[in-house]
Amino acid sequence: QTAAAIRGGVANSRILAPDSLDHRYYREDFAFGLLPFLELARVAGVDTPVAGALLEVGDALVGGLRATGLDADRLGLRGMSRESLIASVRERE
Repeated sequence: QTAAAIRGGVANSRILAPDSLDHRYYREDFAFGLLPFLELARVAGVDTPVAGALLEVGDALVGGLRATGLDADRLGLRGMSRESLIASVRERE
């Protein structure tokens, strides 16, 4: 009943959902939004089990997210510690 009310609402009637798993929302949001978030969290030492699981599911569905997305190497984070990341950000202020 709730789902039908949401779908039937005037505001939501104009929002189109992606029509396939190949849609850019899945490829871009996972690879260029969620993956860098996870890489930064890893450097910061923050556990992100739900976000990590979401990336695993997304990668299983569309594939290639880590290969094309912003991973630690592409972000320049490989081998960085939390302290060195913070120092790097502060240097650019």
